[in-house]
Amino acid sequence: MKRRITVLLFVLVGLLAATRVCYADLPGEGYAWPTFRELLQTFILMKGEDISTPRVADIYGRVVYCELYKTNYSNDYAWRKIRDKIISRAVSNKEYCRIRYQVAVTFKLGRYDFKKHEFPISAGQHFSNVNYISLYNKSGNYSTSFCERGSDPIFSSYYMMELDHPLTIDGLSVSDKKVAKLMARMQQANNFKRMVYARIRVVVTGAEKGLHLLPQDAYRQIILKGYIANVDFFLDPRLTEPVGHAIVEGAEN
Repeated sequence: MKRRITVLLFVLVGLLAATRVCYADLPGEGYAWPTFRELLQTFILMKGEDISTPRVADIYGRVVYCELYKTNYSNDYAWRKIRDKIISRAVSNKEYCRIRYQVAVTFKLGRYDFKKHEFPISAGQHFSNVNYISLYNKSGNYSTSFCERGSDPIFSSYYMMELDHPLTIDGLSVSDKKVAKLMARMQQANNFKRMVYARIRVVVTGAEKGLHLLPQDAYRQIILKGYIANVDFFLDPRLTEPVGHAIVEGAEN
């Protein structure tokens, strides 16, 4: 029995090492809004790209260690030493990468269904068996340069997460006893359109290798893999007034 447990532990460690070259999920670490810098760091260190190759290590250093990059990249000898150090730290699991992110989605509620005890999400806005969610969507005027250097295709990318279970959000469950209070709170806030804000928290478990060229333009799509931790609803866009949460398959809830 003891030998079986030891073997299972080795297998688990091997699987974790196969999916990333970083340490993550620090004690007490919370969820964060996605940033380009942290998402790219997560993608590369989750082996979406091979950091042992000079080009990828240079991109990583340019994003994560911008000041070092600006000071030393023009010096071939100095930058080679820094690049080698970056690669060494990464393959030794000494580089940190964030795996807990959160995004917000706005929904409009329909009229309360007293039989189902819920507010349905308005037609066309609900999520039904969604397999991907967007973590980072560059704006139209987004610059493809970073750290005061030239452009690179990897910097004009969309970040998506492939979910291990399809996500459905089609209503906000509220007991009959709480409906009156919720409606009163909406009216006090002049929220006559019944808008609510869902905070979706996700955990990254891996990355799909390489960049995917989108057919409609020259932009790339980067795909991380993971699962939904929880979905909470709020009355305000600052997410300070909670009103409930969604039961999601495979989530921590």
